[in-house]
Amino acid sequence: MGKARARTRLLLTVWRWSGDVEDAVLVVSELVTNAVRHAARPGRVLVLRLAVLENGTLLVDVSDPVPGLGPTGTATSECGRGLSIVRALCTRVEWFLRPHTGKTVRAQMPGQVTAASQEPVPQPSAAPPK
Repeated sequence: MGKARARTRLLLTVWRWSGDVEDAVLVVSELVTNAVRHAARPGRVLVLRLAVLENGTLLVDVSDPVPGLGPTGTATSECGRGLSIVRALCTRVEWFLRPHTGKTVRAQMPGQVTAASQEPVPQPSAAPPK
């Protein structure tokens, strides 16, 4: 999860996303944690996708090979609160089945189009920083 959080923070900073980057990092962390906890097994692939739409909205997609959602918790439970946190921070949360390949959970977070966000930005290097 640490790599997913760090990569999210880096990309949103490089992309100059105008929303709350730390809230987005928390959303990614919760969704990836849920996928790892409920779907990660040897040979299974989990996929995280981030995209910023033209209107500034951030899409966070986490895909795993298991259909259906895990249990949800309550505000006082020790576990199972991830989706509750995500719902509180996002304007929309949905999930959909992918034929024969599991599901994708999608969260949308608000952002704004700014002059800085419209400028071309260099893509981050795939190589780790020195």
